[in-house]
Amino acid sequence: MSLALPDEVLTVHKSRSGLGGNPLVVQFWLLGIDAARGDLTARGFRKEPCAVGSSLYRLGDLTLHSRGAWLWRGDHALHYLRPAESFYLTRRPDPLRFDPEARWLRRDVGLALLEPWLLEHEAWIARRYGPHERSRLLDGPLPPRVRRLVTCWQERIENRLDLRVWSDASQALEAEASLPG
Repeated sequence: MSLALPDEVLTVHKSRSGLGGNPLVVQFWLLGIDAARGDLTARGFRKEPCAVGSSLYRLGDLTLHSRGAWLWRGDHALHYLRPAESFYLTRRPDPLRFDPEARWLRRDVGLALLEPWLLEHEAWIARRYGPHERSRLLDGPLPPRVRRLVTCWQERIENRLDLRVWSDASQALEAEASLPG
């Protein structure tokens, strides 16, 4: 079974989703590595089979798939449709079907809504493997499109992560120091 998308989703929205490069091109490449080496399930994601593409990975209000991501926000979901590189609001998220009633969102708005989860995930990876794991992966062989957008990802995600990683580490050290004995 394949997912049929209206042509305007793949062309018009891609051209309007703007405001610089798309850091999610790199992020999804990294998430594919995370899935392959078991990091998503180790973090608590529930892996479920899917008839199209990769498995679904669910954690709380977030669902990941090779075709995108869905983040529930009340009675609707933020949907990042990876082939179109676009964000939508939908009441019927489904990895097998595009919701024709979904409302398109500018990329900067969608990223702002998804970014807290991305930063939390990257902090988890940094705690698990060390702060240079992503740099190590991104210094290796990459698909050309991922290589072109590494700087975009670093500016949007990695450079903002350092404070969060060190903040989490500081909190852990403070908690440990306050334990008796």
